[in-house]
Amino acid sequence: MSMGGDKGTTYLKKDIFFYGLIILLVCKTFAAPFKIGYHEKIMLTFSRTIKRMAKGKTMQKYYCWKYKNHLGNFTGIFRDRTILMLFLPGVNEEILSFRLQKAGIPEDIIVNRDTCQDQFTKEINDYFAGSVSMLKTPYELSGTPFQVKVWNAVSKIPYGNTVTYGDIACEIGNPNACRAVGSACGANPLPIIIPCHRVRGQNSPGGFTGGMFLKKQLLNLESRALSRASRKGRQNCHLT
Repeated sequence: MSMGGDKGTTYLKKDIFFYGLIILLVCKTFAAPFKIGYHEKIMLTFSRTIKRMAKGKTMQKYYCWKYKNHLGNFTGIFRDRTILMLFLPGVNEEILSFRLQKAGIPEDIIVNRDTCQDQFTKEINDYFAGSVSMLKTPYELSGTPFQVKVWNAVSKIPYGNTVTYGDIACEIGNPNACRAVGSACGANPLPIIIPCHRVRGQNSPGGFTGGMFLKKQLLNLESRALSRASRKGRQNCHLT
């Protein structure tokens, strides 16, 4: 997968060429029976359509966000100011490319810093420093209706708490779908943001796309942060 240079609009040029070629072939094939004025009208209509398509696509640029800490390398995929995917340490280039292709995201992604990415970097730094505040960077979920329903339920799990797959199944009104909930958590495109690490089995820690070591690290991080916040709260009460 290529992630360098200003190639974010390469796919746009390919699309314009492709649709332009189709238009020329259509007009060449069917132009003869038409009067020249009608022919020109067809060309003008198609031209305006292509310009609208091009304008819509150039407004949507994709960016690759890179981050590294003591746990490894993280990769985020943004569209404009919205994060679409977050890849945890250990994800190789082949998996990343497959996920991008499946989501219809071009592989020629602009590696660039943006104010929204800077905001996300600060939020991630704060999270790993033990901040209990919520991540506020805008995100977008793309999946099946069932998956999105599961992810929305998971997003409501309080910081530092855990629930079971069965709890989530009941939350979405499908108590027999524990296994399907687990699969949906495994397909979560935005781990940490959608905190599927806070979901466990009834009598087991459950799985995690980032691996069990990382899941344990995240839970321990949140547990320690809550303990510090609780102690600080009690100290403030004594002072007042």
